[in-house]
Parts: sequence; C-alpha cells; structure tokens
Amino acid sequence: MRLTRTVAASVVVALTAALAGCGSSELGGAAPSATTALAAELQGIVDDALEANGIPGAAVSVDTGAAAPWLSFTGVADTTTNAPVTPEDRFAYRSITKSFIVSAVLENVAAGRIALDDAISEYVPGVPNGETITIRQLAGMRSGLVNYSAAPAFQAAFGADPTRSLTSAELLAYSFELPPNFAPGERYEYSNTNTILLGEMLRTVSGMDDWAGYVAEHVTKPLGLSTVVYPGAGTMPTPAAAGYLVGDGQIEAAPPGMFEMFGAAGGLTGTLADLAAWGSELGTGTLLTPAVQAERTANPSDPRDDPNSPVYDAYGLGIGEIDGWWGHTGYGLGFSALVMRNPGTGQVIAIMLNASPPDHDVPAAMFRRLSAAVDAAG
Repeated sequence: MRLTRTVAASVVVALTAALAGCGSSELGGAAPSATTALAAELQGIVDDALEANGIPGAAVSVDTGAAAPWLSFTGVADTTTNAPVTPEDRFAYRSITKSFIVSAVLENVAAGRIALDDAISEYVPGVPNGETITIRQLAGMRSGLVNYSAAPAFQAAFGADPTRSLTSAELLAYSFELPPNFAPGERYEYSNTNTILLGEMLRTVSGMDDWAGYVAEHVTKPLGLSTVVYPGAGTMPTPAAAGYLVGDGQIEAAPPGMFEMFGAAGGLTGTLADLAAWGSELGTGTLLTPAVQAERTANPSDPRDDPNSPVYDAYGLGIGEIDGWWGHTGYGLGFSALVMRNPGTGQVIAIMLNASPPDHDVPAAMFRRLSAAVDAAG
C-alpha cells in the first residue's frame, strides 16, 4: 500500500538509539560449518538493510532447505522502550492483505459461487465501468479504476485527520468520483481500489458483515493462522511492533492504528510464523482446486507498465513474481513486508520491518540478496 506520508509530527528519536538493541538468528539442520557461514551472511544482509535505511527492527524467516528455517529477530520493536523484536510480535502486513483477499475470491470461484469473468456490477452497484470490469481484472490490477489512495480528495482528508475512521464505501467513493484511467483490461496499474472492491464483493456473496469475517472463517482459520487478524478501527493485538516513518537520519512514530483506511487493500496483521505459512499456501493453494490455483499465475501482467507499481517481474491474480519466486509485498505508514515462495524448491522467505523508509522496495532488495545467498550455499 502506497500512501502520502502527511502526518502530524511526533516524537523524533535519534537513529542510533532506534537501531540499538539486539539481533539474534538461528539455523537448523545443515552441517555446522555451512550453518555458521550462511547464518552469518544472512544476518549480515538483515543488518545492512536496517542500518542503510534507518529501520528499527526486523523479523525474518528464510527456508534454506534445512530441517528448520533460519530465523532472525533483529533490533527493537519499540524505540521508546527499546523492547527487542520477538517471535510473538505482530506487524502490519499491509498490501500482503491483497493476496488473502484474492485467495478468498478464488475460494468462491473453486466452490462455483462466482466466476472470474463475472462483471463486478453483478455484486456491487455504482462502479464506473462496472458492467465490463471483471473479477479477474480486479484481482490482476487491470480494472482501470483510480487508486483511491492517490485521489487528491482522499489525500486532503487524510492529511487533515490521519486517524479518521473510513468505511470501504467511503474509500471507494474517492475513486469512483474520478473517471477511470483506462478501459478495463487495457493494461496493468496497481490500485488499492481493486481489492477494496473485491472485499465488498465478498461481503455481498457471503452475506457476512464484512470481508474480514469471511477471510477469517474461510482462509485464516482453516489454515491455522491464528494471529492473522484485521484490527479495524482499533490497534494490533499485543505484543505488537510499533511502526515508524524513517528518512534523513531521523525516525518518527507513525500514527497508531490506521487499519480502516487500508481495509481490504492492506489491513491485516500477524506474526512472522503465520506470514511464512501464508507464503506456502500462496504457492500450493491447498484451499483451492488445482485448476483455480493455476489461474493465479496464468497470463501475468508486466508491472513495468506502471511506474508506481511495487517491484515485481510479473503480476498475476493477487500474487507477484520476483526472480522466479511468487508471493506479495506490502508497504505503508510504518511497516514494510514481503513473503515469497520458490515453486521449484518450496523454499519460503518472509520479511517484516517496523518502518516504511523512503525506498518502498527495501524488502524486495533484501529478498533478492537473501535468496541469492541461499542459492549460492546450495
């Protein structure tokens, strides 16, 4: 999720204080010499990213192909208390939420309740071009609908009150009041509006109160992802990492909460273990039929068509590809994250950071270095 970082000034902490704390890692299953060398290299990559970008803390899991993943909990979860990052800490997943939403949509496709080429107007009224925009185009970022978080009216309202409560209908209204950027299916353009709209469709199809309840009942609960929740207008369950905005050698606390304004485009939160488990599900589709799972990566788009897109080599249905691995990234207002799976080996890399640095794609850069180190180690 990419949003204007116009927030009221809050406590600024020296960068060195923010990065003070501890880093720990472990690697299981490989030979001792290889374990020591690879663990040191992986931890060095995490340390480099935090230092270079002024990020207080990180939780990272790397499946090396050994009996257990390499785990790192580095830096601090809260710069005020200097509490270290722990395995129990929850982080905001931000746009990784999109992959949960699209998976819930595909679960409905697999059950025969909807079809990918249904028009969204069959489920949600009042959508510009709704009679021709399909569920497939929404899931694949090809609808042409304006990104609500880039709409001037939204940015003005957010700047005036970043903690205000916003419903999905209100978020969509910021997009719908502007003409679409292009005809449905014409090209790829990353837009938060797409998954907000899919969340509304899930509510209509299921008859439930909101998308979050559907995702909990049909996705996270069956998979045992007990920490993955949508806080709504509240805050993350504890223990939780605090989020920070960083840049120019300073760190600023992000506004608390901020989940309703992300909604189905970026409102989910959880632990590192559940994020890594989700990466496996994205790649295997245990909740889906094989045919529907295959739709995720069939005929993906080239994200280079959109200069504002997160870094991906290709983008399918709620899932992106980097260097042959498939998963999703997230970014915005105090948090950055990534989870990717190698379809050839089944390896999964999950990254959670409690900062949103000026470079939106820090997790992707970390991933590329981490995956290269694992490949080189054999």
